[in-house]
Amino acid sequence: MLRELLLLIFFLALIKTSAQTTIKVTDARTGKGLAQATLRIDNIRIVTNDDGLAILPKDQEFDNTLIIASYLGYQQAAMTLMQLRQNQLTLKLGPIAYELQEVAVKSISRNPDTIMALVKRNLATNYKGAASPIKNTLFIRTSTLCKPIQAEAEMSKSTKVAKKDLDKVNAELKVFTSNLIKHPPQKVTDMLADYYTAIQIVNGKKIFNSKLLVRKGISFKEDKLAPTPEDTELRGMALLMSHLDTTKLYRIKSGIFGTRDTVIGGKKVKRENPNLRGAKSQIIGVSAKSNLTYNHDFVTKQELYEYTFAGVSNYEEGNYLYRINFSPRKRKAKYAGTLYISPTDYAIVRVDYQLADGKVKSGLNLKFILGVKHADNISKGTLVYEQKACDKSYYLKYASSDEGAYMYINRPLKFIEITDGGKEKVSYDIKVEGDIITRTEYLCLTRAEIAETEFDEAFEKEFAFDEPHVYDAKVWDKYVAENPVPIIESLKKPE
Repeated sequence: MLRELLLLIFFLALIKTSAQTTIKVTDARTGKGLAQATLRIDNIRIVTNDDGLAILPKDQEFDNTLIIASYLGYQQAAMTLMQLRQNQLTLKLGPIAYELQEVAVKSISRNPDTIMALVKRNLATNYKGAASPIKNTLFIRTSTLCKPIQAEAEMSKSTKVAKKDLDKVNAELKVFTSNLIKHPPQKVTDMLADYYTAIQIVNGKKIFNSKLLVRKGISFKEDKLAPTPEDTELRGMALLMSHLDTTKLYRIKSGIFGTRDTVIGGKKVKRENPNLRGAKSQIIGVSAKSNLTYNHDFVTKQELYEYTFAGVSNYEEGNYLYRINFSPRKRKAKYAGTLYISPTDYAIVRVDYQLADGKVKSGLNLKFILGVKHADNISKGTLVYEQKACDKSYYLKYASSDEGAYMYINRPLKFIEITDGGKEKVSYDIKVEGDIITRTEYLCLTRAEIAETEFDEAFEKEFAFDEPHVYDAKVWDKYVAENPVPIIESLKKPE
């Protein structure tokens, strides 16, 4: 009996300790839950689900914890956790009176060139770097999709394969290329990591240093039958080389173009899988691309663009932002989009951009001369900045980037044995046309200043991506207080 009683007490205690506090944000008029509302608790930000519900982190369950709720078009509300418990854990938000917005519109400057000049003047102040070491908890999602329009490969000649067997070889190549059309190669990776940065003094000089500690990485495909781009490359090369002697060395020739050095064959080298190096380079690249002080010519080279005042947008805590549209004025300009600008410090809080109609980043068209065409024809993205509490400057909260290219290749490809006479030869006719699109999404979940000792003690190590059979976004709930996937969805659309 005593044993059963102890088990019951333990079970009740377990229920009490594992219970979570769920807060609801509703429309004060209708009582309906507000999806994607924002809850702020110190430096933590939580987004409500489709029913307006959000779970309070366990380490914030104190009576005096202040919780601030905000939602686009509504007045913000704030309560301590004790007050919330007296109100059924519900925060009710009332809509902002639209008459206030009309007054604001009449009282602000509508000259877009003046606004943009002030933006440029304040760039260094609004986006200055941190003096202390920083720890960012980041969520990075990368999606790669290859979309072949046509793919053909045919062996036209081989010193090892008899003519009567060419049909069998080409049938195998046909199956491979047909599957590429049916199931385009794709890959999605999610990564949650702590990213440490610091400016350190080395030999009397200031040096930027960074460390990346990956908590978890996941790789998956939306089409289970589709290969990854890496698998496609390996499978394609294996097919092309299956009729070569792997103990010999070959050079590649395409038409009049060829290589003199050894490029293929011989002893196989084990391929490295430097996930850490690649992930770190990706984060550094996103940070560099989002730096408005020297990147994005629609901010730094304003003489190239035409700017128009497009009104104002509501912002958090009842504030508003200027909305400035931009488009090419001169030939060098390539982008069009919208800037959302704070009227108090002229900081760009958000920008949505894309290649303007008829523009490409770069390209080469020798389709009718050499059978080659390439065009970087997709480039669009969103950048969202959030103000720091310490010095009122801004840091990158969210970034998304779609970069894509069109490629056309219609060339002969020949493998020639590296001997005096080039005895062994295998020739293919290759024709490939399609698009390659890469989307990168970056989300800063938390940001905090840390001591130099914490930076020094952070230790990097290599990691591997898990490959679950079925992807479930709830997996991230085990690692962070707020799931990054719904936050990314909420930030994709301008406020």
